[in-house]
Amino acid sequence: MSVPETSDFAWLQSRSDGIELRVRVSPGARRTAIADTTGDQLRIRLAAPPVEGKANAELSKFLAQALGTRASAVTIVAGDRARIKRVSIAGDPPTLAAAARQLAAST
Repeated sequence: MSVPETSDFAWLQSRSDGIELRVRVSPGARRTAIADTTGDQLRIRLAAPPVEGKANAELSKFLAQALGTRASAVTIVAGDRARIKRVSIAGDPPTLAAAARQLAAST
């Protein structure tokens, strides 16, 4: 199965120090999972309530596990209290972008 290029995903941007994702979260779901990979935002359902940073912590943990990196490499750079967020993941850009593309292809 062929994995599409990074340019096919408007929500994924390569940076010099990693990647940045545009994410739309839906907290309070039954389980944490990717909901949709089309469009300009990666949609993620979170099994955590939107209180006291629990949803943000769940998002960081989920993305770290899904992309094969540590949670400390995941930083919410915009939208800390909003449903739409910009998330930076530090690490090797080609490796992280490939993992993000593979994650999108598996949903």
